Amino acid sequence: MRVVVIAIALLACCGSVSEPAFGCAARPLPGHPILPPGPPLGQLLDKFILEASIGDADLASVMALRAEMARLAAAGDHHAARRVEAEAMRIMGYEKRAVLSRCGAGSFHWVKLGAVS
Repeated sequence: MRVVVIAIALLACCGSVSEPAFGCAARPLPGHPILPPGPPLGQLLDKFILEASIGDADLASVMALRAEMARLAAAGDHHAARRVEAEAMRIMGYEKRAVLSRCGAGSFHWVKLGAVS
């Protein structure tokens, strides 16, 4: 009887500990079976373009990079699209910072340059 109780306790413990990992695996980064995504590709870029107070030349560069990012994502090259997104965000004054999460490596968020985090 004691063995059954211990087995049930271990099963309940292991199931609850591994649950976040299974939740992350449900939406992996395209092209990679394990890494979770960061923010959806281009979602914050579109938001920050509307709020940006940058020059017309920089805005034109960001819009061209946004179009390139969409083209790369449509072609399935999500890693290159993320690199282009990072360049566009850098022009607007943001940088990518890693985030510690229960999903593991690969999670990130955007931070305004010069802001204290």
